[in-house]
Formats: sequence, C-alpha cells, structure tokens
Amino acid sequence: MHLSHHPLRFATPAQLGEALQQARTTSLSLFDGFFGSHGEALVQKASADGFNPPLWQLGHIAWFWEWFVLRDAQSTDANSAARASLLSKGDDWFDGNISPRSRWTLDLPSKGALKTYCHEVLDRCLDKLSRTPNHDAALYPFRLALAHEDLAAEQFLCSLQAHGLAAPARYSAPGAYSWAQGEIHFPGGTIRLGSGEGGFVFDNEQPPNEQRVAAFKMDSTLISNQQFAEFVEDGGYQRRQFWSEQCLRWLMQQERSAPRYWH
Repeated sequence: MHLSHHPLRFATPAQLGEALQQARTTSLSLFDGFFGSHGEALVQKASADGFNPPLWQLGHIAWFWEWFVLRDAQSTDANSAARASLLSKGDDWFDGNISPRSRWTLDLPSKGALKTYCHEVLDRCLDKLSRTPNHDAALYPFRLALAHEDLAAEQFLCSLQAHGLAAPARYSAPGAYSWAQGEIHFPGGTIRLGSGEGGFVFDNEQPPNEQRVAAFKMDSTLISNQQFAEFVEDGGYQRRQFWSEQCLRWLMQQERSAPRYWH
C-alpha cells in the first residue's frame, strides 16, 4: 500500500488523500510504459496470459473509484450505483463484469481522454474526501479504492514483464531493508487469524478465528534475484529435497529449469 507508516485499515482522511494521489501517480507512470516515444501503443492484441488491455486497465481503475466513491454503489451489481458515470459509456466500457476477452474488442477512448478522466475522478474524490468524517463506514469506499488501485499497479507490472516491456526505473533498483537480515524462528502454537473489529476489511475476509500452526522458520527479507540465481546455478531445480511432490510434477510438466522470463 502507499501508506509508509500507516496501515490501510485505519488510514485517516489526510493519510488517504496523500496515498490516493501517490497511487494514481504510480498507475499513470506504469501505464505510460505500454506506449512508445511517439505515443504509439506497444500492446495491441490479447495476451495468452489473460492480461487486460492497458487502456481498459487504466479506465477501470478510475471507473472503480467513481463507482464506489462518487456514485455511492453498494456492490458490483449493475443497478447498484446511485447516479450516472461521468462518461456516457463508462459502464459499457469499464465495468469489471465485462469478460476479459471482450475487453480487447471495445472501442475505448484515447490515451489522452482516459488520462483526463482519471484526473477528473481523482479531483472529485479528493474533494469528497475532504468533507468526509473520520469514521470507518464513511471511509470504506476510499480505502477500497486505494487497495484496488494498488492491486491494479501489480497487474500493470506483471503485464509489462509478460510483454517484454521495461518498467519505470524506480522498480528496477534493488530494495533497501531497514531491519536485520537472517532467519526468523516461530515456535508454533495457536494464532489468531482474520480481522478484528473496526477499520477496513474486505468483504470476503474471514472473521477472527484461531488456528494451530506448527513451528517453522523463514527469512526476514525477500529473496533477491541474485540469491535465487545462485540457487538455480547450484542445481536447485534438479534437487528433489527442495520441492514438494506437487511442485516436482509441475516442474516436469512445464519443463522448467529456471524461473519464467529468465533467459
């Protein structure tokens, strides 16, 4: 999430305002990666991997904000919105219920028109947010919009990689960790999963429940590509002790000796 030190679940109006603007800046930066130096589209046909058209993805992000924040929709049902879209055909173009394959055949607005739509929706949402009380129910659609846009940014990044396109430089630099690297040991026991009372919770999250977890250990940081490359070069894909039976079957089916996209 675009909340450096503030959990999304309890983000205040001021924190959300800043995070929403950062999220939109990120989306537009990633979106530009699908176009050449002269504005030409670099991805023009459906991908076998099921990614969305870049124009549709950006339009859907703004439409989602409009649907839940500005139009006060209570669900994804087509009749749930209290008012019409800013775009005359917004629901026909960007409703998430449109089948993935059909999204590639839509006559969508231009790149410039979609950016204008994104900016207008952002401005209107921020204006509404400035008048919204710091209550969970009132802030729910804003928190939902932020979570959705961050998810869409991940989809943009995956699509750029799948189509062999470069991501913005900020995503290529190795991350810096502010905590010690090494292993974290968990002794096992009963833990509480799920979300408690208050704050933002996805509608499909499980209520709080207790689960028994066996002892385990894990790295305190993400594994870098360099570290994983050492595992690959050391024959890690051929050493059965590192793979479950299910994973071994998958490796054989896929004929993999390294991660996808590694050449």
